[in-house]
Amino acid sequence: MPRRCFPLVDPAAARGLALAREIAGRANANFLHAARLLSRPRQDFFFATYAAMRVIDDFVDETFLTQAPEQRNRGRAAALQAVSDWSGQCVSFQATPGPLHPDIVAALAATAGRSDLGPWPWPALAEAMRADVEEREMRSWSDFLSYCDGATVSPAAIFIYLLAADADPERGFRYDLDRPARDHAVDLAIYCYIVHILRDLAKDAERSPRLITIPADMLDAVGLARDELGQALRDKSPAIGALAGLLIEKALPHRDAGHKSLRAVGAHLGIVERGALNGLIAVYDRLFESARKDALKVALDGPAMEVALRRDLLRARDDGE
Repeated sequence: MPRRCFPLVDPAAARGLALAREIAGRANANFLHAARLLSRPRQDFFFATYAAMRVIDDFVDETFLTQAPEQRNRGRAAALQAVSDWSGQCVSFQATPGPLHPDIVAALAATAGRSDLGPWPWPALAEAMRADVEEREMRSWSDFLSYCDGATVSPAAIFIYLLAADADPERGFRYDLDRPARDHAVDLAIYCYIVHILRDLAKDAERSPRLITIPADMLDAVGLARDELGQALRDKSPAIGALAGLLIEKALPHRDAGHKSLRAVGAHLGIVERGALNGLIAVYDRLFESARKDALKVALDGPAMEVALRRDLLRARDDGE
């Protein structure tokens, strides 16, 4: 039987997918390694959407928030306009002026544009990026969950969608699970995001306090200010362990509910798709358990620990084949 695929007749889309793979590859994210296990149509969908999200996230985190306060104040209006322009490009699949290269927009049109995903993930992520650019105070856990809706639930829901949707070369991607992809993704996304915060605490504190998305109420509870986290980590302060304990406590119900969703979604996935999703979550599970045993070690060495865990899981998978 001939291989079923989506022929990319548009040269701009083909160039865009090559560029998207390059952009995604710079991140070395868990999503990336999981996606590489998938069929080419699902990979194309992943790389186009992930790269589009990566572009605006890197713009906000790497270009804008790491600037000095006076530079951020001068550039805030332009940064907010860039976020709006980006959202418009993603929703319309049109190469209008904005942060996305026209070829990336063409790649989006050839993948997400041939699906029933709908426009909702892009404005949701854009709202989280606006919150970052405006430097809104994240005071409470409720503020944190609202931020997560765009910052982490949207990307996770796209991943669930592309795993579960039927990839048909004529009709494009069509999703028919009993619950929306967002509903399946929400707890998994929040749980993994909390692990992400623990993993990157030292790195983010070093780059900019604005990158630390922990509610002020939680920092207050352990006697830390946002701009004191870097020094507290260098001093190996007991307050870091206390802060991690609060985050772990918040993560536990989302982990349990997320694994329930993982089983529900997994029952409808193919073997390869299920393996990619389970492998992705397994990395976060291992890192989370490490944080429960030694939170300070994860806060200081999380990225290196994650690389080692990912390598061990891949080796175990290969040994089992």
